[in-house]
Amino acid sequence: LAVPPGEVLEETVDRLAKETHAAAVRMMPTIRFFKLSVNFDMVEQEGAARDDYSPDGSKDGQANWNKVEPVTDFEIQVIRELQEDVPLTPRPFEGMADRLKITEDELFSYAKGFQKRGLMRRYSAALHHRRAGFRANGMAVWKVSPDRSEEVGRIMAAHPAVTHCYERPTFPDWPYTHFSMIHATSKEGCEEIAREISQQTGITDYQMLYSYREYKKTRVRYFV
Repeated sequence: LAVPPGEVLEETVDRLAKETHAAAVRMMPTIRFFKLSVNFDMVEQEGAARDDYSPDGSKDGQANWNKVEPVTDFEIQVIRELQEDVPLTPRPFEGMADRLKITEDELFSYAKGFQKRGLMRRYSAALHHRRAGFRANGMAVWKVSPDRSEEVGRIMAAHPAVTHCYERPTFPDWPYTHFSMIHATSKEGCEEIAREISQQTGITDYQMLYSYREYKKTRVRYFV
């Protein structure tokens, strides 16, 4: 879930729980962020998320990944434009700049400034990985002791097949602290990668969670 500024996440969760008559609800916010990097090698048909991107644009900055960076009203308008799909035209940013009543160079300057300030991680094309052959993906959940939290998280994040890696809270009947998303061309490939990570970290208490049905998957749209 992602809620805009001014709204309360817990209230949204409570409303959804009532609407769905959920038997139980758990809030699993990110305690520590290790990796977000979705890249694939289409030649070798394997994950290629080798660069360790972080939300604040740094390689190892844990302290500032969820820091709020103030934005102006006009910067919000720029963000609204830059988050839309790019038209397949010779000058795809021309229309954005025209609507904002600025030049294309000024638009690119704003985008570069967003990156420097940690507002924008990167600007890129999104691959439909299932259509590209990466049909299997599993969320590996791991039971990691607090004293090894950062060490293990960084080892997991270093694996090219891991695209997302976070630490989340535990519950009496849910001891798993670390969540790592693994992409492969087959379920067997996911299992093999999980075994590799288990050997590298020494963590043997883990489970693989696979999706049986996808109800919704969409990127976050900001200031709409």
